[in-house]
Amino acid sequence: RAMLGALKASGALDANQDGFIDRAELERLLDPRRIANAQTQVEERAALRAKVEVTWTKTLCPAGQDQRNTAVDQAACWAALWEDEELAWLVGKGDASRGRRLLRIVEAAGLIDANGDGNVTLEELRRLGDSQILAEAEAAVDAGLDPWRLKDLRAKASAVWRQLSGGQPLAPRARSALTPPQCWDLVLDDLELVEVVGDGRKAKGRQLLLAMRALGVLSGPEGGPEQSGGGVVS
Repeated sequence: RAMLGALKASGALDANQDGFIDRAELERLLDPRRIANAQTQVEERAALRAKVEVTWTKTLCPAGQDQRNTAVDQAACWAALWEDEELAWLVGKGDASRGRRLLRIVEAAGLIDANGDGNVTLEELRRLGDSQILAEAEAAVDAGLDPWRLKDLRAKASAVWRQLSGGQPLAPRARSALTPPQCWDLVLDDLELVEVVGDGRKAKGRQLLLAMRALGVLSGPEGGPEQSGGGVVS
């Protein structure tokens, strides 16, 4: 099952990426090279997840502490992670340099601290072994995204969110009392945010934000109902 999951994630079947699978594509499941590649991916992810567990129990939360309910300061957590060369090697699938670039993206985007409280729990640290999280980091690295710019964007987004939500931390389940159109009005009026999005160019930043609004990034297209169905921005 894990190997099939790896094959699915890699798009191994849909060769022409048309969204459909024909017989010839289905037979790719029998390709020994693809099977071997899937096995390698499964073993790499298992090794990374095991490393995350060891890092938590041996380094971040020593014996005697409540392993499941302890929370470690995010800065202290990252200080320990950056000292672990094996972790970088595993994240980078044998390339420690790439692993460090991926970890910089994960840190800058705040992808471990799921609830935005500034601390890291065991469940949150396990996100380092999450295929989706790592895929997002891979895409950012491949696109040449500057992690420091990403960090600036997140910091500014956090500030804007606190304004919108009445002081709530930037977290997945937090909700504001604003509708998407109201939120966009505030976002577009925030010249500092516009400049950060545009990498120092306000005109570019505004153009990008307008494109995001048209794509329904905060809502449905052209300000329609929020995709989660609540009618407010989360």
